[in-house]
Amino acid sequence: MNLNPEPVCKTIMECLNLSATAIERGLCEAGKLLGRKHYTCNCRHSEDRTTHDKSFLLSQMFSNNFFSQISWAVFFSVLGSGSVALADYNPPDAEVPDGSTVANGSRTSCIMEEGNTAFTPLIPLTHLAKGDRQPELAFYVPTTSEYRVDIGLLDSDGEFLEFIEATGTEPGIVSVPVTMILETGRYQIHAGLACDDASQYHTEAIAYFELEALPEAVQTEVADTADAATQSEIYADAGYWLDAFTLADETQRLDLLQQLASLETTEQQANLVAIAEALTMKQTTDVTAHTVP
Repeated sequence: MNLNPEPVCKTIMECLNLSATAIERGLCEAGKLLGRKHYTCNCRHSEDRTTHDKSFLLSQMFSNNFFSQISWAVFFSVLGSGSVALADYNPPDAEVPDGSTVANGSRTSCIMEEGNTAFTPLIPLTHLAKGDRQPELAFYVPTTSEYRVDIGLLDSDGEFLEFIEATGTEPGIVSVPVTMILETGRYQIHAGLACDDASQYHTEAIAYFELEALPEAVQTEVADTADAATQSEIYADAGYWLDAFTLADETQRLDLLQQLASLETTEQQANLVAIAEALTMKQTTDVTAHTVP
């Protein structure tokens, strides 16, 4: 989603003159970005069903302090951004092998960002993540220190295949492509976060994924569009997490993480919820910096 479009309205009064459909979409998408539950709807299909009465929508806008100044900025931005495809992730039935975990190490030099975020592989831990294409592995790194993420890739028998290293200095999502060509099958990821050239990891994680060819009908559907966001939606619907998350835009990624959180066990769920909150705050801050209040 482009969060810096030329908005179709720049004041509350201008926005109130829009159609009920436009107002509803603005409410819906702004609520998704902000994680609010005062107003809920299926944004993906909001234009395919009967739109709420405009007076009802306006009451939602002004009730329960739904909109702060930041929220209005998001609302204005959404109204000018066009429709956004939000994917419905359908997890596969395949169970993940025993051993998927995230474990904190001893106290290290990592300086963590504010909040409850933790170093987290952005991948399912309670079911097996699937991919169709050459995979790109995503992690959330919460440190403001100079950091290093070490990743060991192993096959299903535990045989070492590749070592990958990613470095950075700012918190956020880090995407790491696998460079060696992988065949279909199951793989293990062993990852560790270290800061300031430390030899000891602050946090370590183990996760699994499987590469499996798309069904022919889904392959055709993906090939029929060149739009990455639409492809992400197709992959998510088919249960291919790795491809869906790699191709997703910022808004879709946030939505996918929120959906995954609802499927995970307590610790991973808490990590994903905290990450979604941190990403939401960053998005709304970015919007405020580029939107006329």
